[in-house]
Order: sequence, then C-alpha cells, then structure tokens
Amino acid sequence: MKKIIAMLLAAIMMLSLAACGDKTPNEPAKDVLIMGTSADYAPYEFMYPDASGNMVYGGIDISVAQAIADSMGKELEVQNMNFDFLLNNLQSGKCDVVLAAIEVTPDRLDQADFSDPYYTDLPAMIVVKKDDSRQSFDRNKILN
Repeated sequence: MKKIIAMLLAAIMMLSLAACGDKTPNEPAKDVLIMGTSADYAPYEFMYPDASGNMVYGGIDISVAQAIADSMGKELEVQNMNFDFLLNNLQSGKCDVVLAAIEVTPDRLDQADFSDPYYTDLPAMIVVKKDDSRQSFDRNKILN
C-alpha cells in the first residue's frame, strides 16, 4: 500500500512541476491580406528603391490594395509573380486578391470574381466640327 501511495504522490508532484514550466504561448497570427501582382506594368504596379535603397512596391493597384487592407484592418503583403500565374495562385489560396491591371474576359470570369472597374483607360480623341473650308489632314504625318 505504501508503494502505491508513494507512486501516486510522485505522479502528482510531476504533474504539478509540469504545470509550472515556462511555456510560451503561440504568437497570434497576423491579420494579413496577401495581394498577388506582376509588378512590371507601371503605372499600375511597379517596384522602385525607397530612400534607404530597399525595393518597394508602388502604383495604382498597390494603392487600391492598401486601401482595401486598411478598410479591413489588415496588413498588406504584396507577392510579385508572373502575370500568367496570378489566377492560378488565387485559386490555390497562395494569395487572397489579385490586382494587376487585369482585364475581365470570359475565360477569366470562369476562374475568379471581379470587382467593378476602378480605372478605365480610354484613348484620348480630338473632335472638331466639320467645316467645308478646312482640308483634311494626313493622319500618318501627325503620328510620325
């Protein structure tokens, strides 16, 4: 009987010592929004050296992604990748969003949901009232 009581006391002491151990709690995961982009298409997304010489991301899409992350209370993490792999990496979960001056096509609509356009690039035109006294101009001379 004494042996059983001794073993029980030893087990209780071991358990109490284990409870006093220095256990560091797991660090909480950062709240991060991961943006996939192909940072080679200025002014939408590009890289440039900051004042310290470190390469940082800039451009319209980076600013839009930062505004989205800020509104969600998250930190923005930019992952630069080949444009051809953006939607594949989005589908596989390697990034949360893709911003890369990407246009909506029927094939791409099958792969991802798109936001409303936030930038439209329309060509500039000059239109003048037709006047019989003016002569037409040679467009090629103006463009060259």
